[in-house]
Amino acid sequence: MSNYLISGDVFKELNNQLEYLKNNKRDIVDAKYRKPCKDREKLIEVIEKYIEMISKVINNSNNLTEESKGSPFVTVNSEVEVEDMDDNEICKFRIVDPNQNKIGNSQVSFLSPVGMALLMKKIGEEIDVQTPGGICRYRIKSVKIIA
Repeated sequence: MSNYLISGDVFKELNNQLEYLKNNKRDIVDAKYRKPCKDREKLIEVIEKYIEMISKVINNSNNLTEESKGSPFVTVNSEVEVEDMDDNEICKFRIVDPNQNKIGNSQVSFLSPVGMALLMKKIGEEIDVQTPGGICRYRIKSVKIIA
């Protein structure tokens, strides 16, 4: 079993996310997919896995005394630095809740193709994302929680 070193702020943010998702999972899914379909089932699986991962971190964490925003994996409200594997360009994304009032240029909903592909991934992992412009390949360089 892994022990996670996270700051009190990160612990609090993850705990808040856990409670929010447990209480609002059905509403989140219904807002995206009203009728049963394959994508709806996939979203339910992703949210349940995310809840399980956050629970594991919360239950197996030790608080750091120093201020740290590091996260063991990509979460909602995290800033993710990625390297584009095709042109070596470094990009940053902030993974946000789709119900946020305004989503800016570098902010992506965790329900978007990029957000879903990044969610729960760890530093060093590589992902492929199907976008309207084609497949984007990224390697995760860093993850920090924006609480």
